[in-house]
Amino acid sequence: TQADVVSRVKMGVADEEIMRRIDETRTVFRLSSEDVVRLRNEDISDRLVTFMLDTYARAAAAEQRRRDAEPRSSFSFGFGTSFGHH
Repeated sequence: TQADVVSRVKMGVADEEIMRRIDETRTVFRLSSEDVVRLRNEDISDRLVTFMLDTYARAAAAEQRRRDAEPRSSFSFGFGTSFGHH
């Protein structure tokens, strides 16, 4: 959570370690502009805030890749022609 990130930063945990943990847990942040301002006011580095912002885009891209990799079903209107991928 955002609170976890703030608490780890205040404990002196390095940005790289926090980013590694975010990746390991597959945490996705959907930060509002107010969240970004608050995090920066809490002395969260621009690098870490940007990393947190990027988690949503990375998750969306991964989901799209997963959907693109799913087999697509074929369907037919009963006229001898099928549509879709085989």
